[in-house]
Amino acid sequence: MGSEPRPVASIVAVVRLAVLAAAAGVVSAYASLGFLLGIGWVQSMLVGSASAGLSAAIDQAPWWRVLLAPALGGLVVGLLVRYVMPGRVAQGPADVIEAVQVRDGRMPLRRGLLSAAASVISIGSGASVGRYGPALHLGATLGSWLARYVSVDRNARIALLGSGAAAAIAAAFNAPLAGILFAHEVVICGFAVRSVMPVVVGSAVGASVVRAHGSSVALFELPDPGIEHFYEYPLFVVLGVLGGVLAIAFIRSVDIASRHAARVPAPDWARPMI
Repeated sequence: MGSEPRPVASIVAVVRLAVLAAAAGVVSAYASLGFLLGIGWVQSMLVGSASAGLSAAIDQAPWWRVLLAPALGGLVVGLLVRYVMPGRVAQGPADVIEAVQVRDGRMPLRRGLLSAAASVISIGSGASVGRYGPALHLGATLGSWLARYVSVDRNARIALLGSGAAAAIAAAFNAPLAGILFAHEVVICGFAVRSVMPVVVGSAVGASVVRAHGSSVALFELPDPGIEHFYEYPLFVVLGVLGGVLAIAFIRSVDIASRHAARVPAPDWARPMI
């Protein structure tokens, strides 16, 4: 007597999670847009152009600016990581996966914001780092923060983290389906029943925010993938094997380069500048 019927409570919980996922999508989408605008601003200040085509801007810049921009950006990032960043390590997509698998979806907000700031300076000054990994980390951080702010359980917290990550991908690439698949396959590592709905909502809202601001063009425009000859199928197999081998080689080369960089006889804050 007096207790709420279970079906009604379940419906309320689902609706609440959907609303929270939409909120995570809005926050993450605007954060991604702000992240990209910040990169453009830093690039404009240091390189002289805010265009996404950095190579074209470098071709037109004087030699001293090409030399000074990445060195100055590296110095600022090194000092930021050394004296301000908790743990003295910048964060990325791997830390999002670790948060899901090890820390029950908990991601510190301060560390996420500082990592995003370091990435803005690093990428804007010309570092050969992708724009969308840090945007993913920022979106996941904001989704995790929202979950902590409203006090939800572990499953809902991971779902909201995934919603933030999906919204960031959808906003950055203007590709909501890619955001959904990436969040499930890479971040959450599987299609959990409870996380499907909030991730879909977050990704759709993230893409809607971008399109509401006038961006309706996908980042990658692919031609019609028509297949005209049967012999193309074995070539797809070869391409897949070759891509896998190159991916493994790339990952191992990064590990080797990191180990060698750690042996450079210089303070850790100066290494990014060097």
